Amino acid sequence: MQPPETAAQPPLAPELLAEIGSAPAWMYRWPLGSVTLPMLHPELPSVHSTRLELMADAVTEALRDAGPGARALDLGCNEGWFCHRLLEWGAAEVVGVDVRPQNLRRAALLRDHFGIPAERLQLVQADVFEATPQRLGRFDVVLLLGLVYHLEDPIGAMRRAAALTRRLCVIESQLTRQTAPIEFGWGTKGSSMSSASSFAMLVEHDREVNPLAAPEGRASLIPNRAALELAARVAGFARVEVQAPRPSHNSQYVAGERAVLLAWPDPVMPDAERQSAEIPVPAARLGAAARDLAEVRAELGAARSRLAELDRQLGVLSRSLSWRVTAPLRAGARLARALAARRRGAR
Repeated sequence: MQPPETAAQPPLAPELLAEIGSAPAWMYRWPLGSVTLPMLHPELPSVHSTRLELMADAVTEALRDAGPGARALDLGCNEGWFCHRLLEWGAAEVVGVDVRPQNLRRAALLRDHFGIPAERLQLVQADVFEATPQRLGRFDVVLLLGLVYHLEDPIGAMRRAAALTRRLCVIESQLTRQTAPIEFGWGTKGSSMSSASSFAMLVEHDREVNPLAAPEGRASLIPNRAALELAARVAGFARVEVQAPRPSHNSQYVAGERAVLLAWPDPVMPDAERQSAEIPVPAARLGAAARDLAEVRAELGAARSRLAELDRQLGVLSRSLSWRVTAPLRAGARLARALAARRRGAR
């Protein structure tokens, strides 16, 4: 599946024409009239089509449930192809984040070519770990496609995505073929454990031609399916679900070498509650809350002082009771010493 051809499509701008012929080759097959884009790999359109079909229903539902102001985020947006799909699926506003200037340049040229207003499709140059709720806000749908297996910290990237997600996050990744549990020693001689979750490590050397490759010298961690699911849960998602491919889908998904995972935070707040939670708190309310907190702290300090005094009094009482209880014993001891002294004197 790809963006539809439109009869009213404008001519290609000179900047876009120049970009078409520049390296690296393109990730997506954009409908640009008679122009044929050089693709990085002939299998890519099948991969993107499978991704789209495995996520479209869930994403459309999440955006519909979010209402007319639905926001969506594409982390590692590359040329912005899925940003366009998010708009088609019902997002009022989409933010595309990518670290490479060339990817964002292409995304901006294509956005302008298809007549999408910049306020509806914002493009931000940033590393995935720089994408924070404080900087960008939160989103009803977050896409994390084809990125985690190019990172040294894939779980950290999922945590970042979880912090940004209100309703649904879609995580797509290459997977290893490792399915058998891996055994390993654990702390003492002869002890061992096993885990079905594992990662393979790779150093990528094709950054100049691969728009998603990790920087030279950094490792990429590729999960198996069990690790992908567990990582999403550890990252903060309450429910995860790997989408089942159909036989007609790209063969990598059918063979279990790639997967689309849907992840939901917990809980998904109702719209009214979510909106009220996002309304800035007036300064007067913040001041009142600060005063209330100071009063609570003062009361807590007084309570601690009273508790210390009670503890002191209890100690005094305990010592007093001990003295009274042992008085007969002490008297008997004195009498025994006196008798002993008389015996010594009689001798």
